[in-house]
Amino acid sequence: MTTARSAFALLRDLLDGVSPPADREPVRLHLGESRLVTPPLAPGLLDDAEGWTRYPPLGGTPELRAAYRGWLERRFGVRRGVDDEAIAIEPTPGTKQAVAAAVGLAVTSTRARARRDGETPSVVMPNPFYPTYLAGAEAAGARPEFFAGGDGPAAVAAAVDAARSPVAALIVCNPGNPEGEILPEEALGEITKIAATAGALLVVDECYTDLSTGREPPGYLSLVEHGSVAPGRFLVLHSLSKRSAAPGLRSGFAAGDPATVAAYAAHNRACGVSSPLPVCAAAAALWSDDAHVARLRTALARNWDLADEILGGLPGYRRAEAGFFLWLPVPDDEAAARDLWRDQGLSVMPGRYLAAEGPYGVNPGAGHLRVALVHEETVMRAALTRLRDGLGHGGLAGDGHASAAGPGRGAVEVATRRAEEAAPPSPGESSPTATAIAQRLIRFPTVNPPGDEADCVGWIRDLLDAAGLETRLLAADPRRPNLVARLPGRGAEPPLLLQAHADVVPVEGQSWTRPPFGGEIAGGELWGRGAVDMKGQLAMMLAALLRMRAAGEEPPGDVILAVVPDEEAGSTVGARFLVGRHPELFAGVRHAIGEDGGAELGLGAYARVHPVVVGEKRTCWVRATLRGPGGHASRVPSADGAVRKLARLLDAISDGGLGVRLTPVVDHMLGELARALPPEAGRAVEAFRADPGNAALLAGLGDTASRYLQSLVRHTVTATVLRGGTVTNVHPSEITVELDGRLLPGDFSTEDFLAGLRARAGCEMDVEILVEGEKSPPPRLGGFYDRLAAVLRDRDPGGVPVPVITPASTDARVFRGLGIECYGWMPLLHGPEVVYRDRLHCADERVSVRALEFGADCFHTLLKGPWS
Repeated sequence: MTTARSAFALLRDLLDGVSPPADREPVRLHLGESRLVTPPLAPGLLDDAEGWTRYPPLGGTPELRAAYRGWLERRFGVRRGVDDEAIAIEPTPGTKQAVAAAVGLAVTSTRARARRDGETPSVVMPNPFYPTYLAGAEAAGARPEFFAGGDGPAAVAAAVDAARSPVAALIVCNPGNPEGEILPEEALGEITKIAATAGALLVVDECYTDLSTGREPPGYLSLVEHGSVAPGRFLVLHSLSKRSAAPGLRSGFAAGDPATVAAYAAHNRACGVSSPLPVCAAAAALWSDDAHVARLRTALARNWDLADEILGGLPGYRRAEAGFFLWLPVPDDEAAARDLWRDQGLSVMPGRYLAAEGPYGVNPGAGHLRVALVHEETVMRAALTRLRDGLGHGGLAGDGHASAAGPGRGAVEVATRRAEEAAPPSPGESSPTATAIAQRLIRFPTVNPPGDEADCVGWIRDLLDAAGLETRLLAADPRRPNLVARLPGRGAEPPLLLQAHADVVPVEGQSWTRPPFGGEIAGGELWGRGAVDMKGQLAMMLAALLRMRAAGEEPPGDVILAVVPDEEAGSTVGARFLVGRHPELFAGVRHAIGEDGGAELGLGAYARVHPVVVGEKRTCWVRATLRGPGGHASRVPSADGAVRKLARLLDAISDGGLGVRLTPVVDHMLGELARALPPEAGRAVEAFRADPGNAALLAGLGDTASRYLQSLVRHTVTATVLRGGTVTNVHPSEITVELDGRLLPGDFSTEDFLAGLRARAGCEMDVEILVEGEKSPPPRLGGFYDRLAAVLRDRDPGGVPVPVITPASTDARVFRGLGIECYGWMPLLHGPEVVYRDRLHCADERVSVRALEFGADCFHTLLKGPWS
């Protein structure tokens, strides 16, 4: 969706030439235009001829402003702040104009304060969103940045941190549109701090606040009134369009801090934005009457009850907490909208028209329909029945028929099995060991490419179904499904995500002592591809979940397990598909555990270190093209020739690094290592900590540990593919070299990396970026990391937990896009002779049985809680 074409224009284009059935009355379900109540306006109120002939008063009439104040006091208990002028109020012609004007003013102010000339301010907003948010940002010349709507403060903070320029405004909608989620007071408090720290105007759109059918949404002005939040600049928007089913009046108001409201009022008044006197009178009457709103809410609740009754059995159906809109998953939203109009005479809004492309080019609204429950009960019952029938023929996500379409279109939920469909095991019933599970997983040859993980994932699903867990399969490719399972918790803490991949790397060209897919146990070790990466760790997770279920233990919060394909080859049909198309599955998740960690640092007999991955380096693959004069190879090559330039480039990067940067997490890690190691080794690490550019200081630790630690204090770059020349006796005039770059996490840009590469090479070259990984936020210590470390100390008192950065990238980079803090945690108990890191992707990959069961014990301890 872009501002060049509105959602409604796109829908008109989609349905152009498609006729509804002649025997069905068309029903408009694409527009939030309520028909549930008639606004209680006195006869003739809008017929005031004199009022239409006079210029409206700027700032509204005294009666209208008094009506605002009365409603704020009745609805939110807000009075003192208005009386003391700590909260100012200004009329608006609805929230649309207010958002656009507020964003424009914030962008102008931020641009004036920008540190660099020409810097483009950012506006952070939910995605999906109300289209005016994006229109306002783009009209002001701002850069939009998005967070997943409904994911709370963590996602907001991640979007603000990822913004590539100063944040002018942060927009939140509470309750949300189109998903209807309600942000609690605590979340609003955290978002307030985020906006204030960023120096951004916080815009809180509360136009749906009176349309809840359960718990009341907290009013932001009430939090301000009672000191629950301490905002900087803020603006709260309200409107009669939804509250009173009166969108035609175009009447609302903005309330906020005096300076912001004064600037907004001055802008409006200078532009002549005001409401005619008859509109002011009608609006004052509606703001002063709460009875019609109560009737509207009662009628809306009946419609949601109808939706529960008629559509509640469909996989993916969810009753919204507030608002008119049902947000319904479908395989292809545009195709479903066309089919429903053609076959049922129902106009619905494709979700992709209400969202923008996020990371990986995925539109989070795609695969959803927005359905407005805005008609009276009789019409609504018939319409929802037609909707169910139409989707039943068109293939609602979860109808059990997989599609072979690619990830962009036709992605399906293969099926949902709810926990009640399978009886849980009896208390005390034994559950399989991690070793037994890992053996079976290894015997599925899920080599990527092609992956073909369906049989493996199906086996895992049957295992979890037998234990009574709810499971869902979602697939962009029917032979490569994603499995999402849930173990219900007590609700005392937010959900915890365990994420793992089922695919493995190839074995061709390797010499194996034992069959790579045999899952044999020999010498106390389990052998086979995936034993370390990462079917062994997945088996630990599964064993712990099954142990919890068999023992009747309840975790402090829900435990979500996501088993995905395709991690080894880009994550397109795996984690990226799940995050891009089904972010709702991870709503509320703050922390996730995935692969890596536990593959010790190669310190041998020095110490039993338990690495916990708190961050990843960022991938940047580039192709450098070197050019120069050619000629006959019998002559000495030119100093400006491509070969000589290549030699200089390769020599310049031969140590594998670009500069030295000691980040806070690595500094902490080195300090922990120095204290854990024997004195001589500890002094070597401490010396390297003080002089991280001196690799010779690490010589005594061995090659594996030395090279690993060096990679954590610099961007690395390695030449991997060379191409040049076609015949032996001619100097090539052009040579390309592909380079694998890995950037440290944090505030490091690709442009800085490339500039450093060119400066180091000392020769002219053209550089093309082949793959640019997602920017990773600076790693955090404390909080959940402390809990992971505590479990390791409890299970292995002689071990030393250490936070580390991994030089590689995993699916964690994708889940971080939802604002989730991701950790690599594979608890392994190992002897000094084992270096698991050297077994990754190698022949004879294997893991000790003792290590597997230790890991399962650690996961079991963690899942029992607490998590904070």
